[in-house]
Amino acid sequence: MQITDVLIKPILTEKTYGIMMSEPRKYTFLVNAKANKNYIKQAFKAIYGVTPIAVNTKIKKPARVRTGTQNPGYSRLEKIAIITVPFGVEVAITGEKPEPKEESSSKK
Repeated sequence: MQITDVLIKPILTEKTYGIMMSEPRKYTFLVNAKANKNYIKQAFKAIYGVTPIAVNTKIKKPARVRTGTQNPGYSRLEKIAIITVPFGVEVAITGEKPEPKEESSSKK
């Protein structure tokens, strides 16, 4: 699994904005279902340049949905990560897929 495939997109709702504005700041992301907490932490550090304090995950199991036929359908399985960053650190989050930061190497 590539680092860029771990964080799929940020989840931006009224509830997540509320926890984003509290201290310590917490950011919510939809992540790959196969990613563990270490992969999520490494991906967040590679993309945003900030080492998270904690990573909490939650799995939303597929729910039964109506399809209009005799056979029911199911929604997809989703894994959500709530990432806590240190005090005083802000991360610019947009509603798009995050791109990794390019590290500039300066030679002295």
